[in-house]
Amino acid sequence: MNYPIIQKATDTADRSRFFITIGTKNKKTGASELAVFSHVFGLDLEKIREDVSVTIGGHRYEPDLAYIDKENGVYVDIEIDEPYSSFHRPTHFITEEGTHKDQRRNKLFLSAGWHVCRFTEQQMFCQTKSCMKAVYELLLQVGAIEAIPKKLANAPALKFEPCWTAEISKKRSYAHYRKSYLGYDPMRIDFSSCVRCSLLLIPIMFQATYSKRMRRMLFRQLRNSLKSYHLLNTNKKRI
Repeated sequence: MNYPIIQKATDTADRSRFFITIGTKNKKTGASELAVFSHVFGLDLEKIREDVSVTIGGHRYEPDLAYIDKENGVYVDIEIDEPYSSFHRPTHFITEEGTHKDQRRNKLFLSAGWHVCRFTEQQMFCQTKSCMKAVYELLLQVGAIEAIPKKLANAPALKFEPCWTAEISKKRSYAHYRKSYLGYDPMRIDFSSCVRCSLLLIPIMFQATYSKRMRRMLFRQLRNSLKSYHLLNTNKKRI
């Protein structure tokens, strides 16, 4: 199994099973995700949002990005899968049964009428245009659009990446694999990492000067960071 993982909604999908809210996203995002959002934002693509929450069957989800076309009833869940999370925890891996860890979530979205596109963090960070072209190729296939946007039409073919196992995920975390393409590893906070993160944030801050959506995203990030800091200090006091 390789990335990108592109799945179309099932023919028997029940589109009445979900509802969407805008601007209620609570998930904290890292500097790399903010940089990816900045890349996508710079493409000025219609109907692509970063502030969507989806409730399906009583469960609430927050897609990393989403394509929302309520008028034509077309929805795409766009996920950015990092190779590992904090404290060397494997994430988004292939299970021993050979299925993707997020398969249950994918099936839930597909059954509710959503298409699903999963890319690796490296693909989205290094080949943003190619990833978004893949999304719009899907939209073209399902008849949601008539043509690929010109700004994406000449993007090179997306390089495939093999899905990883939990063991590979853990090995990558100890080898600081994410630094090879991000320029820093979120698990290692040092001077060079702070400098790199600051450089990534410069275009985001510039976009925030003229974009209300970008300002909201930064405010949400600051709010969630303060919440996390407060919870951490509260737990330390309890201990």
